[in-house]
Amino acid sequence: MKTYDIYTTFDDPIPYKKLLFHPVSIRKSFIFSAVSEILLLEKNADKNLSPEEKIKRISMGYLDFLYSLATEENQYILRLKVLLSLCLKMDEKKDNTRMGYDKDNKAVFEINGDIYNGADFEEMRNIISEQNMLELPDETIQKELRDKLEEAERFKAKMKGGVKMGSLEDLLICVMISASFAKIEDAYSLSIRKFRKILDRADAKLSYQIYTILSGTVDFKDKSILKHWMADLSKKKYSDVMVSTEEMVSKGLKQI
Repeated sequence: MKTYDIYTTFDDPIPYKKLLFHPVSIRKSFIFSAVSEILLLEKNADKNLSPEEKIKRISMGYLDFLYSLATEENQYILRLKVLLSLCLKMDEKKDNTRMGYDKDNKAVFEINGDIYNGADFEEMRNIISEQNMLELPDETIQKELRDKLEEAERFKAKMKGGVKMGSLEDLLICVMISASFAKIEDAYSLSIRKFRKILDRADAKLSYQIYTILSGTVDFKDKSILKHWMADLSKKKYSDVMVSTEEMVSKGLKQI
């Protein structure tokens, strides 16, 4: 059981101190996609920094890092305000957030009179990503390796006949057909999380039905594809393209 399952299961708001973080609806997914990019920045991947700057960057909290990159062009501060307003369901006509620094020159922000620091933002970042199925970059894995793994995933998907996903409008229609909503407007109020899970589960169900029919005439070498459509669909990132130590040994590959 994950930390916030008790809330995300029923799309309940997640409490943090005096705040309540609400799941974003699919209707507002375009806005969320645009502003949530500030949560996905690579803090330790810049190769153009001097050794001193790299050490400073590594020791820097994410909020300080975000503030340090903010410019009039990228509008990171404005995006942060919009993101918080969206997830906290604050009145868009009122400016309830203020960004700045404390007496120690550490990045902080104020919401409804209460001050939140970098540690608070780290937890808020986790809440928002978990609540809206936003995948944060795993900086414990070297970026060059992550790039290679993602390239391998794209290649594997292509070799399996992977296709370009439809637009949001197309996916809304897919959800309506799969979940049998009375009218398409009912799908608009779905959270981003439930919308994506319906699509994943509908795909799993259809694949299971097809493979079950074929299993009587075809011998599948990979029995995992016959997994029941109601089984757990979660999997570890890059698991499709990473090779375990056991597999390396079984294939006679030299370990590094």
